[in-house]
Amino acid sequence: MKQIAAIIALFFLMPALAFSQGIGGKAGIGGKAGIGGGASSGTSIIANYGGTVQSQTDNGDDNHAEATPFVTGSTTPTFDGKCHVWTSGSVSHIRGCALYPDNGSHVPDGSSPICSMTVTSSPSNGWNTYQMTGCPSTLSASTLYWIAYGSADPENIGTSGVNNFCPGTPSNGTTPNLYTVQGNVTLGSWPTFPSTGAAYGGNGCYSIYVQLTYASSATYNIISINPGQCDTSAATCPTAITPTTANHGLLVIASSDTSSGNVVSVEATTNGSNTDALSKLGACATASSPTEQWCFYWIDRVTAGDNGVTCTFTNSGGSYKVGCVSVEIAGTAASSSFDKVEYDSAYALSAAAFTSGNTATTTQATELLIGYAFEAQGMIQGSVGTFGAGGSWTMIDNGASAGNSPTGFGLFIQTVTSTGAYNLSGSYTPSGSMDVLPGLATFK
Repeated sequence: MKQIAAIIALFFLMPALAFSQGIGGKAGIGGKAGIGGGASSGTSIIANYGGTVQSQTDNGDDNHAEATPFVTGSTTPTFDGKCHVWTSGSVSHIRGCALYPDNGSHVPDGSSPICSMTVTSSPSNGWNTYQMTGCPSTLSASTLYWIAYGSADPENIGTSGVNNFCPGTPSNGTTPNLYTVQGNVTLGSWPTFPSTGAAYGGNGCYSIYVQLTYASSATYNIISINPGQCDTSAATCPTAITPTTANHGLLVIASSDTSSGNVVSVEATTNGSNTDALSKLGACATASSPTEQWCFYWIDRVTAGDNGVTCTFTNSGGSYKVGCVSVEIAGTAASSSFDKVEYDSAYALSAAAFTSGNTATTTQATELLIGYAFEAQGMIQGSVGTFGAGGSWTMIDNGASAGNSPTGFGLFIQTVTSTGAYNLSGSYTPSGSMDVLPGLATFK
């Protein structure tokens, strides 16, 4: 029987987004209304999709095939045909990856993979990259796929939690959101996944992902959005991120139920070693009854090649989860780019619509605004709701793909072209029992 080790964290990378100037523009990933400071030369934006962190292992994965879901953005991405999977084991054996379409019921369509590969060798302990054959050069936009890995001999595959949700998955109790086929797997003729997920289904992500590339002609680009969520058995929340690129800024939002610890610090890391200490912007958003806190952290130019972020909390022994969400941004000033910040100190109580307080007047006409709204119960308990943008804001992340918000936040963006005092407005449904704590920061 397969056994899962103690849960440490859940992390998954979300689609990148890009924006260009112009009212009603349709630039970049996600097809959001265009915003920014003017067009520039083309930019390639890389985003990782699927389970991107190994925080525990699923043991005894011989003669099994595991699949993790992902949803593409609303513009067509190019695909390099590679799968990335975390495994441990030392015996040379046959194993491989396959890309599947969905069968329309949130189950891998096992009638035939879109593309696949097999190899016979000893795997490296850790992340392994495999080149599949027969893959299309592009994937369809706004489409659910499954990336699968199979092994014919004893081998352990990484997972990133069993009590949370993968990107793009439904978050109700009737449809599982990961699948394992148990029994004999003849690799090369890949297994048929059960139409109802009866072999195995649960809440979590196998550590298998793909990398997609999108084209952008925008000045401001959201290079990657990396939501992380951790249990509070540890005071640190390490989150894997898409490796950073030179000349980009990095924004991190750390959030917690303060009975589980206040926010202390944020570090960017390379292979687990600290490289950049991010600066806290302002005094943090804090509310009581219940007690919640979140803070913006920022660095003008992150070290190229950083592949992780660690949020640290005081950890007073509470049982609730903490969050560590990072956003890599291209186009902000090389130094002193942070301008203003506004945190609310009270909830928008039980209301479908929310509005934060106003920032102080911005310094220059054209600035990039990033808004964040924290719905505590969504992160703590996995409650599901849907955020929406208000006014001129564009929502760039809702905690998970497919409109779900199990990680309890909404992330918003706007570019302004005149100085002023600005606020974050939006909505959250269902209303009546959920409390939202909003705020925003502005950048030159």
